Amino acid sequence: MNSSLPLDCFSLSIDFSSPVIELQYAKSSASGDRLLDKLEYFYGMQRGDSEQYMSSELNTIKCRTDFAALLTSGVDDAKLFLFLKRTKATVQRLQRLVTRNSEAKIEKRLKFDEKFPLGPYGYRFVYLDFKQTIYVRDPTTGEIIGHDAPYNCMPKITSTLNPCFWAIQTATISVVTAASLHRGTNRWKGRISGDFNSPVLELQYFQPSDSDDRLLDRLEFFNGMERGDSERYLTSELNIIKCQKDFAGLLTSAVEDARLFLFPKKTKATVQRLQRLATRNLEAQLEKRSTFEKEFPLGL
Repeated sequence: MNSSLPLDCFSLSIDFSSPVIELQYAKSSASGDRLLDKLEYFYGMQRGDSEQYMSSELNTIKCRTDFAALLTSGVDDAKLFLFLKRTKATVQRLQRLVTRNSEAKIEKRLKFDEKFPLGPYGYRFVYLDFKQTIYVRDPTTGEIIGHDAPYNCMPKITSTLNPCFWAIQTATISVVTAASLHRGTNRWKGRISGDFNSPVLELQYFQPSDSDDRLLDRLEFFNGMERGDSERYLTSELNIIKCQKDFAGLLTSAVEDARLFLFPKKTKATVQRLQRLATRNLEAQLEKRSTFEKEFPLGL
């Protein structure tokens, strides 16, 4: 059997009775206009171009319906992820593209398809909470093989899905999130009190909602924590900012509503270190993961 196969060669049923469909991989919600604006800006598109690309083969996957729900779930609910075959190298290229466009004049931006031309591209599955048998059918011979966890011999996937649109759907756990949403210039025009009469307070910088348990599971996994450790860290000084009250609302706003961002001084180098940690832990055995504190010890 080939080492790389189209997505419609994978199914959860041995008889492959689940029909083949085509669907958009990344979908913009009704409130996603601001996100699409940012994607157009950082991917070098013209205003409004994202609509045509979102409905093109660059953002389309062809798969069985039993796989469709798995592959298009939000990160909080997903049990199985589609990851790039060469995740680290491709994310680094995405990062360079986004960083370059964030620093360039609008007319000098580089269009994403100059760096990521028409595919196909190689992908692989990442299983965080998935144990079902996956059946793979060879399109040439018709041979069907069932693969069970830990899926050591699972073939890779070929798809027309462009990495730039893969990154949109996967952004919550991808280092592309920070780079893609960083505007790169001082565009906020608000005014903060000049007499410093706003009281100083301490608050959690990252504040998960009641529905974020599965996101916290993933943070624990990728950051090398033990099960349940995130609760202790979220209330520690590692997740605390001390600031004037008038700044607190700005710095803890959701990304979609934020007008001002707090970024590491050495953003590129720090994001690369974060990427190396997450990639290492993704590929390591559970007991051999590195804790985030080894890479990012207590600061000054």
